[in-house]
Amino acid sequence: LLSGEADFDVALISGGEEEVTTFLKSAIENGQYVDLNFSPDLTAHLDEAYSGFKDFLTVNGEIPMLPLAIDDYWFGFSDLAQDCGIPLPSNHWTLASLDTYADKLKGSGEKYALFASTGWQKSRIVMASALSLVQSDAKFMSDSPGSGMEDSLKSFFAQLSAYRDAGVFSGDKAMFGAVGTRFDFMVKGTENYVLALPPSVGKHPVTVTSFLIINPKSEKKEQALRLLVDLTNEENRYNMNIFSSAFFPGVTRYYQYSSYDRETDTWYDTPRQVPFVSQEEMPLALRLDAFFGTYYSASSPALITPSEKAWDAVSDFCTGKMTGEDCAKVLYEEFVYKMKG
Repeated sequence: LLSGEADFDVALISGGEEEVTTFLKSAIENGQYVDLNFSPDLTAHLDEAYSGFKDFLTVNGEIPMLPLAIDDYWFGFSDLAQDCGIPLPSNHWTLASLDTYADKLKGSGEKYALFASTGWQKSRIVMASALSLVQSDAKFMSDSPGSGMEDSLKSFFAQLSAYRDAGVFSGDKAMFGAVGTRFDFMVKGTENYVLALPPSVGKHPVTVTSFLIINPKSEKKEQALRLLVDLTNEENRYNMNIFSSAFFPGVTRYYQYSSYDRETDTWYDTPRQVPFVSQEEMPLALRLDAFFGTYYSASSPALITPSEKAWDAVSDFCTGKMTGEDCAKVLYEEFVYKMKG
């Protein structure tokens, strides 16, 4: 696609997060896509998706791709956070409101903590916040990290270091933690969590792990757009064999073709249409259905992914093995390296 070949019409881009994100960034930078706004039928279908979803897809006024799956992890404020008497931040909270909230936890006289002790949860929340800083400041079209990125990362990790020193960074009495992924996995004990995004600057970056993009050199653009129209019609938009993530309201309508029906514990000789969301998962699914408008409105596709070295640095910081200053330095160097290739 990026070489301008015209011998195909639609490309399915899927695979590792780094490869898919790099391809998406390159396609956007080089204008190697057909703006999906060219199809009134398709944009009409996207208008029927969750509130904010079409804006989530829009880059510089154009829609470059149709996602099939995103890296969807859900977080929320715990039962304790709701019951302790300290007002909750909004479900799209900022790093400034994180600071205000941490001060209230420190002044409570209780051993409250911002995040759960579980290592992967802390790391994922911290990395999501750091990525929002990077993406809000970076100049991706010129592969420039932006003049303020280094200072922003240093300030953020100094902020987190102060929480760690004060004993409110993480602990057993956590205010914010993981709820689950998709509709089919929920962390036990989070049934009543108030869903929210990780604290961020600007939009929350969401990694698109699979998408369709139309070749701008194609001689059959109308037919290619028609394919995407058909995929997003009433019949297909809820098919989780096509879309691995939820983009349209109505969780009870999601289905998959499978030889096994979990609800009846029945195996079939041939795959048939069965509900995707089980009755056990329905409470989470219904909560997500109500939350997704906020989620997509407050998010944008990630155009950069953390390297393994960056993840290791954040993990070491969260476990007290690395200083905030050193972690910020590693992240800045890794993200600059990725931008410049």
